[in-house]
Amino acid sequence: MIEATFSTKPNGDRIRDRIEVFSNRSMYGRSIDVMICTVDYQDRIVAVVKDLTFTGGDFDSIYIEPTISGPPAVEFLQAALNAAWKAGLRPTNWHDERPGEVQRMDNHLQDMRALVFGGPVPLPAFTKKEDPNVG
Repeated sequence: MIEATFSTKPNGDRIRDRIEVFSNRSMYGRSIDVMICTVDYQDRIVAVVKDLTFTGGDFDSIYIEPTISGPPAVEFLQAALNAAWKAGLRPTNWHDERPGEVQRMDNHLQDMRALVFGGPVPLPAFTKKEDPNVG
């Protein structure tokens, strides 16, 4: 279970630190580096997740304790989503609804980033649905 951390303000108020997820393309652009931490009210890192450990076992029981739940779970997932989006990741079946020309320009820029920073060239967003502006 992920435990919350708390900080004390100068006036004595004790507040829960917020969960942040930071992501950055690795130096050669082939992977993404991720740091999960808690940050206090002054944006100082208070604690970091050092490693993620997956524990094997018999999980056929009726109840399995969640890794994180409640408001911290929402905060963690939002922070993870923001970090992934910033790193250029999109949901698996995500479809960009912007006008065709803007989308094509964005696809071109993504291709150029992939060529410069390495990694596979991403497929265009119109793989599931035909582009209405072509043909």
